[in-house]
Amino acid sequence: MECRRASDAAMERDTPEFIRLLTEVQSIIESYVRVLVPDQAAARDIVQESNLTIWKKANEFQVGTNFTAWAVRIAYFEVLKYRRKAGREKLVFDDDVVNLLADRNAELLNSAKERESVLQECLQYLSAENRSLLRQRYIDGTSVKKIAELQGKSQGSISQGLYRIRESLSACVARKLRSIEGS
Repeated sequence: MECRRASDAAMERDTPEFIRLLTEVQSIIESYVRVLVPDQAAARDIVQESNLTIWKKANEFQVGTNFTAWAVRIAYFEVLKYRRKAGREKLVFDDDVVNLLADRNAELLNSAKERESVLQECLQYLSAENRSLLRQRYIDGTSVKKIAELQGKSQGSISQGLYRIRESLSACVARKLRSIEGS
């Protein structure tokens, strides 16, 4: 019997871990496909086909590797399959344009992941009060008016506080990204 390292193990599709990974990557796949296929109906179909293929090929994913990159690569091939079928239509990007868009989109995905990681780090520097304010406004979706009422402050004061927090986070992210690029 052959022993495989944990990082070489195949993923089982019926596990909570696989379902979590597939769920987390949905918005990325949708964004990726929509960049490459402007027709929304076709893009939705391609996303569904991509999900089916990802599900069917779950045991080909190697645990410990980049699930997002693997799933996006499957979506890329689904886009190519769609393009072959739609090749007779008038308004279809040529292969060079699709490849250029795919490459650029991959760069943006990597950049977005790096920025998200840096943002998470910068959020840790905020006070608990400021993190709570951000959570209320942007995660819970509470209006500025409601937050002001709950805190007994003016709407202007809450808006100004949110502005300052966003500016602080923006500066922190920019500073950290510059330091990463410099190293």
